[in-house]
Amino acid sequence: MRAFSTVELLVVISIIAILISILNIAETMDSQKEEINKANSKATATQMLWMERMDDPNPVRGIWEWEDENGDVWVMFRESTRVHNMGDIVLP
Repeated sequence: MRAFSTVELLVVISIIAILISILNIAETMDSQKEEINKANSKATATQMLWMERMDDPNPVRGIWEWEDENGDVWVMFRESTRVHNMGDIVLP
C-alpha cells in the first residue's frame, strides 16, 4: 500500500474547502432571496393598502385589509401608517 503524498493531501483538502465555501454561498443567496421577496411583498401590500385608504378614509372596523396572491393578509390600522402581516401579529 502506498501512502498519500503531501500534494495529494493538499489537493483533497482544498477541494473539500472549495465545496464547503460553495455550499455556504448558495445558502447565503437563498436567505437573501427570501428577504428580498419578503420586502417586495411588503412594499406591494403598502401600496395597495394606501390606495384602499385613499378610496375609503373611514373604514367601519378601523382597519384596511388586503390579501396578496400568496394568501397572506396584510392590514393597516387607522391609528398608524405601518403595514402588518396578519401572520406576524401576536395578540396578548
